Amino acid sequence: MSASTNKINPPFRADHIGSLKRPDALLAKRKEFDDGKCSAEELKVVEDEAVTAIVKLQREVGIKSMTDGEFRRYAPVCIFSCLMGVRPVSRAQAHVLRRRL
Repeated sequence: MSASTNKINPPFRADHIGSLKRPDALLAKRKEFDDGKCSAEELKVVEDEAVTAIVKLQREVGIKSMTDGEFRRYAPVCIFSCLMGVRPVSRAQAHVLRRRL
């Protein structure tokens, strides 16, 4: 079944917002950047490709409100650092999160 014929109309409203699982190529390039092995410009090229691909996928499956997947954000949890009881994760510890992102 193609993505264009696999559209459904559920009896509820759901909007997708926020983070999506990052592609392996983006994770690898982010690691290279963190290790000082590539430039910010080289990372941006891979980010742009990943965003283009995820927007295309969302269009193909009929999602009307799209997200860039927050692929340019270092880690989606950094927005919660201002909440009481939440502590920021240092870059050295961020590799633990990458397995889940």
